[in-house]
Amino acid sequence: MIEEQVLIFRVQEEEYAIPFEDSQETIAKLPITKIPTAIDYLEGVTNIHGQVIPVVRLSAKIGLAGDIPSEQKVIIVKIGLQKIGIMVDEITGGVCLTADCIDPANRGNSCLGSCIKGLGEIGNRPIMLLDIARLFSEEELSFLRRLEQLACFY
Repeated sequence: MIEEQVLIFRVQEEEYAIPFEDSQETIAKLPITKIPTAIDYLEGVTNIHGQVIPVVRLSAKIGLAGDIPSEQKVIIVKIGLQKIGIMVDEITGGVCLTADCIDPANRGNSCLGSCIKGLGEIGNRPIMLLDIARLFSEEELSFLRRLEQLACFY
């Protein structure tokens, strides 16, 4: 039986999961420097262990409107060689999923389309398993990589 460990988090009223292997670390409080005229879902950049990392508000990236909680968490993910901070409302835990927990046939029914590996339930809670690498286009990743050049100003 195929099993995958995932990190579960909440964005507004929805719960999502990403494989643990996609996440580098989670951070509760993080100083973020705003970038003028940046794309709307980019919160800014932060310095973690001497590296400038862009921080993206996931709710804005996936098109969810609503209030931004005062206390948000950041999950550092790695897409190829690019590290990105993903701002979420709450990290609700981790779990080991079996293949029968997630239905990949439903992935196209979500507004996120190909970014969803599958939909399923843990207990009575619906969970969307994200393919974090498909969340950003190559053009967006290129823009986020250029932000690393700000390291000399940080």
